Amino acid sequence: MSVVQADEEELILSKNASEALKDFAREMNIGLDTDSIFFRKNLQTALDTTEREHEFDFSFGGEIEIKLLGMNPVLGQTLSSTGLTVWASSQLLSRYLFSIKNQLVGKNIIELGAGLGLCGLLVAHVEGVRSVVLTDGGEEFTEEAYDKLHLQVERNRSKVRCPVYVEKFKWGDDTRKILADYPKGFDVVVGADVIYEKEAVVPLLNSVAELLGRKDGAKFLLGYTHRNVSIDFVIREAEERNLAWSRLDYSDDQFSASHIYIFE
Repeated sequence: MSVVQADEEELILSKNASEALKDFAREMNIGLDTDSIFFRKNLQTALDTTEREHEFDFSFGGEIEIKLLGMNPVLGQTLSSTGLTVWASSQLLSRYLFSIKNQLVGKNIIELGAGLGLCGLLVAHVEGVRSVVLTDGGEEFTEEAYDKLHLQVERNRSKVRCPVYVEKFKWGDDTRKILADYPKGFDVVVGADVIYEKEAVVPLLNSVAELLGRKDGAKFLLGYTHRNVSIDFVIREAEERNLAWSRLDYSDDQFSASHIYIFE
């Protein structure tokens, strides 16, 4: 392949998509030269030789153990559904939720874009949490992903401390079915790595605003990693919906590119 051919192939991808692949390779420590004209070909070769299925084991303070079965995170961004693996901001947000577990007692909690459900299952292990609803949906949420989410609940059901429900829900859709049992809304909405397409931000925040309802102190906890959409855009849209925001002073060197924001 000539340099010209390689350049022409690279142009098939949008600039944002190309940069996202490079960020992905760096985040996953794949060890490729992202400036090489053969980067995409080398990345595909690396992915083709990677084992597909992966078991995740998470431990929180020696108190909570969660086992999830999904796809190798190195393959996650190339699959038909990104909900089949666990991303960095989900791990960071789950650690934060464990650190504030005493504040979750008595709360009804819903996770949007749950994927394998790490954050929702973590809070379901906390003594005193009232209920947890895990949701995901949209065109990328395949039947395989839906079945996988149910599987995670069943694998961990013996240790959860509250009712856990799984619902298909696409951001922007009618929330009345979910809110039927929660007429005043949820106390906490969580979402990790759900900001990756600009056009999805408005329906996401519309749903958040509806799900929070009229409860005093209700909040949306967002685990954010920059993927094509700036946090400034998210904040502007949140402010238009009268959601005050702040960035939490909580970090982990292992997930240095991820941050947690609170909207209420």
